[in-house]
Amino acid sequence: MSINNGYMSIIICSYILYFYICIEKIYNMKYTTTKFVLVFLFFIITSFAVAQSSPNSAAKNNVTVRGYVYDEIENTPLAGAIILRDTISGAGVTADADGFFELNGLALNTEAYIQFEYVGYHPFIAYIKPTTLQYNLPDTIHLTSAMLMKEVTIWGSSPIAEVKGDTIQYNAGAYKTNPDATAADLISKMPGFEKNEDGSVNKEGEAVTKILVDGKNFFRDDAATALNSLPANIVKSIQFLDDKSDESKFSGYDDGTRVKTINIITTAAKKNAVIGEYYAGYGLDNKYMGAANTNIFTKKDIINIGFGANNINSYPLSQSGYYGGGGKAGLTEAAAFKLNYDREIKEGNLSLTYTFSHNDTDLDRFVERQYDGGNRFYDSKDMSNAETMTHRVYTHYEQRLNPNNKLILRPSFTFTDKTSFKSSSSSNMYLTSPELNNSLKSNTETTNVNYSIKPNVMWFHNFSKSQFLYTSFRGTFSNNDEDRFIDNEITNVVDDVDKITESEQFIRDLASSNNISANLGFTQGITDRSRLNIRYGLEYDWSDTDKRTYVWDELSQDYKDINDDLSNTFARDYLKNNVRLGYSYTEKDKHFVNMSVGYSHAELQNNMTYPTVLPTENYTFQSPEISAMYNWKITKTKNFFARLRTNANLPSMNLLQNVLDNSNPMSVSIGNPYLDQSYSSFLMMQYRSTNREKSTTFSAYTTVRNNQNSFATNRQVLLEDTEINGVLVQKGAELSTPVNLDGYWNFSAGSNFSFPVKSLKSSMKMNLNYNLTRAPSIYNNVEFVSLQNSVRFGAYLISNISPDIDFTVGSYTSFSNSTSDQVDISNNNNALVQTLSAKIDWIFWKGFFLNVDYKYRYNYVSSNPVALPHQNIINAAIGKKFLNNSLEVRISAFDLLNQYTNISTSQNDIYFQDVYSNSLTRYFAFTVKYKFNTLNGSSGLREQSGGSRRGPGGHSKRFY
Repeated sequence: MSINNGYMSIIICSYILYFYICIEKIYNMKYTTTKFVLVFLFFIITSFAVAQSSPNSAAKNNVTVRGYVYDEIENTPLAGAIILRDTISGAGVTADADGFFELNGLALNTEAYIQFEYVGYHPFIAYIKPTTLQYNLPDTIHLTSAMLMKEVTIWGSSPIAEVKGDTIQYNAGAYKTNPDATAADLISKMPGFEKNEDGSVNKEGEAVTKILVDGKNFFRDDAATALNSLPANIVKSIQFLDDKSDESKFSGYDDGTRVKTINIITTAAKKNAVIGEYYAGYGLDNKYMGAANTNIFTKKDIINIGFGANNINSYPLSQSGYYGGGGKAGLTEAAAFKLNYDREIKEGNLSLTYTFSHNDTDLDRFVERQYDGGNRFYDSKDMSNAETMTHRVYTHYEQRLNPNNKLILRPSFTFTDKTSFKSSSSSNMYLTSPELNNSLKSNTETTNVNYSIKPNVMWFHNFSKSQFLYTSFRGTFSNNDEDRFIDNEITNVVDDVDKITESEQFIRDLASSNNISANLGFTQGITDRSRLNIRYGLEYDWSDTDKRTYVWDELSQDYKDINDDLSNTFARDYLKNNVRLGYSYTEKDKHFVNMSVGYSHAELQNNMTYPTVLPTENYTFQSPEISAMYNWKITKTKNFFARLRTNANLPSMNLLQNVLDNSNPMSVSIGNPYLDQSYSSFLMMQYRSTNREKSTTFSAYTTVRNNQNSFATNRQVLLEDTEINGVLVQKGAELSTPVNLDGYWNFSAGSNFSFPVKSLKSSMKMNLNYNLTRAPSIYNNVEFVSLQNSVRFGAYLISNISPDIDFTVGSYTSFSNSTSDQVDISNNNNALVQTLSAKIDWIFWKGFFLNVDYKYRYNYVSSNPVALPHQNIINAAIGKKFLNNSLEVRISAFDLLNQYTNISTSQNDIYFQDVYSNSLTRYFAFTVKYKFNTLNGSSGLREQSGGSRRGPGGHSKRFY
């Protein structure tokens, strides 16, 4: 039995109205958005009525063509193949892991042609004339590899990349990597990508957060683990896209949401294969390292299992962690386990990811700060140990229930247990006011346990080819419990005599934060080029914190009495209603425009019930929300994208809580329950271009952000002993309070350019970035503005000779400048960092290899020009490969010259800071590695030939 669209619309509208009335009754509130909700319900009912009276109003170009794309020789799916219905603009879709595709937008009983493309293969054109709305190609499309043609003409180096619609596809065969390279190493060679120390990757300055393998989820939201879990030599191509939201992909209405995503197309897709890599090593000073990684591919499954452990500051799941993480502060023992399981099910997908990590870090730090243009100095020495254990579980279940309904479940769970101990000594020195000088000796022991549960559910329904309904429920339920034992001894100068004050505290801070949100959206196709969207969102946030400070009782020798002046119980309730109306228009798949306007009405309640019960404070926020997006597909290889967005931001609990925190008597803080929400505006523009013939890529971007009522800090040095909320704070301490200030701006711009250097059989990557931040602050009752400028330029020559010799030579220059419009607050400060690097992996004779990683660093800071400006770091290894590269032994050395010193420089609105930390020192280690791959022959591994070949041309076939 089925329910027609009219009845369905009435049921859904009644459900929303019922839910809304319940909220009003529960909280005894009368919201002004009632009118907007009624208009929303009326719009849905009217839309359905119109659609029922004219069901074919948008049926002009609503044919869906389905089919499969396979390799002609191996008869295996070409996951990621591009199917175009417009070869001028590049409009089209990509094939999934089965080679299956669905292409919309063709006309009924009208002749058309579809072009099939895949990097390294000849194009194929299919001529069709659809006779049904759901048209299935009668035959599988087979593409022919350009590398296997008998009649060939050499046309140069392999194409680096191609732009196809919203996707950039990089040809992995155009990049030569050493046999031990990971997918992260391969991607770091590609234009616009940068590899971080933990193995994660940035693209054009932003983190890539979503990784797919053959279109399947792979270690969701953990890019570092995903990219270090795959060997480079099974990668066929890399697809990069700014992925859309689930709602946008289902309804066709683009809501502007973007997630930087990499889809790794492998040679193991749809094959039964097991790929493993395992190594273990031991060195001087009890240094150890080891990791195991296994990938299992079946026709329906992708499974990855791995674990690792080391005490050399290296990411424990890395497959190349021989030299350790020299860039990290402190000394860390780390262990980790990972599991990713993804299975295709009928009309859906199921995936599970679990990661476990355990870190034990010893950190020694020495901090030097300079305030007030050199009139105030702060220094501290810290010794700490922190042990952290984290469990993360992510699940994804996606199921198409029937042709009109789709369900997505995406729950996750995180649990963290952390214990730490810190012993520190610090001092403040005021040159112009020595009577304010003070010093502190402190011991702190902390235990922290927190968890977070996120149940996310989405349901989609299409009433027709032009009507879509989507709903979502998202939630976050988190709890954070912390115990701190603090023993302080502060020394002040009183009448030229040192006065010592001791205090012992036990602080128990129990906090919970919960948020649920429900969204209901409806998309109505107006014409075949335009869509109208309306969305209603309801968000409810309830959070509370119970902070109790206990003082030491000498008689009972225990923490017995509660200090009411340092204790507080605070709760927050926040309810927000949002209505948004959007419109999108596409012109010949070349110009795309999306605009939406919204209105938000929010009510906030703050309640303090301890140590005294205060009247509830109620606040009402009303704000417009604007979003606009424009995408111009200039040509097949050039694209321009722009986006504008505004939104409101709620202050966090710790900013609102009106209780003094004097756990550090030299730097105390108190919240501000009268904070207003901030309002931010964001503009981004981006241009991308690829020249296939010249193998060049270019991209440029710029962003502008403005915050009104931004959350800033009011800092004040207390000139006298001051009582704050019943607590005496000694002179010389700094008091910090959050405030709302206007005038925050951030501007950034950057570009990336890549081109081949054919004479060296290499490629060059260059990037240039500029960033300017204007931040308002208050210091000693003076409101001022600080400006921070930074310029970064990098140039890297990357080898593409052969897998036996892989090198990267580069230069990185960073210059930053900080100024203030108040000279007596801070002077100008300049910092220059110049890095020269060279990395060589060379297999030179019968499996013998040499690895050298050299880095020279020059560091200059105007506030401290003598702070060890020069460093030469050399890591090296020599070894031998056996059994056709399956077995390897090596001797490696970290920091051969023993020069590495961990120094970092930072600056904010009122001070410059230099931080010296303990770090990994020189060591030698012996390592054994074993790896295997059940994929046999060249068809199983990525080809790494020196050039690409092309035959006489593509093929075509007429299907009517």
